[in-house]
Amino acid sequence: MRSVFVPAAFLLLLVQSGLAFAADKPATMKLPVASGPFKPTMDSLKQYQCPEWFRDAKFGIWAHWGPQAVPMDGDWYARGIYEQGAEYFKLMIVATGERSVFPNVGPTDRVLKHGDVCRVEIFPMIAGYHAGVCRTAAIGAAPPQAERIWANLTACKHLLLDVIKPGASSRKIYDLYLEKLAALDLPPISFVGHGIGLHLHEDPYLGPTEDQPLEAGMVLGVEPLIYETGFGFGMQNKDMILVTQSGCELLSDYLDTDALLIVS
Repeated sequence: MRSVFVPAAFLLLLVQSGLAFAADKPATMKLPVASGPFKPTMDSLKQYQCPEWFRDAKFGIWAHWGPQAVPMDGDWYARGIYEQGAEYFKLMIVATGERSVFPNVGPTDRVLKHGDVCRVEIFPMIAGYHAGVCRTAAIGAAPPQAERIWANLTACKHLLLDVIKPGASSRKIYDLYLEKLAALDLPPISFVGHGIGLHLHEDPYLGPTEDQPLEAGMVLGVEPLIYETGFGFGMQNKDMILVTQSGCELLSDYLDTDALLIVS
């Protein structure tokens, strides 16, 4: 097992957080701070240069507990979900380039390249309830066929938004989705949506499972996707959908994803 060494500045931040907490406690809880090149201030800690290997570790150890322990400015990947009101996040999946064809991947040393497709899926929580959102982007420029495939996935998304409503059959929605995939010459997938709430995956499933009528108040994770496009990349667009009294509402509307996102 490879040892992991945490930079001194990060430890100092944890110590400082502990000292701030101790300020409301009896004086007997004072903690010593070892001498070193940094002071327990943001101006001092901002002078620290984080090593490259630790920046990559954010997808592993750091991304799971660091943000909650040490809220900071800068390249904090999960910051946005907290700014939107999330209390916690359970999991993040980052799949880039040739690895974007795999559903669930762990961290590696792979460096982003121009023309890569990047899938990022994150699962925040509020009051014990889950959400799940995935976005796909191209780095610098879209590779060949990417924008065409994405346009087809967008057409599938709008089909689903049109048919999700109270009383709709979960199985019939899936069958309509398969028909749309066939018309667009896209490969079928095992399901295109599922309930989400106290668990990441709940009934009803929009797939070849037990048929269930949708009800107002249900929240669905709907995800048109293709992992194996045949061009060396996978694409996924997962949204949170609320079933309303008369139809449905797109909850994850922070960005317009009808066109493929390009990150410079």
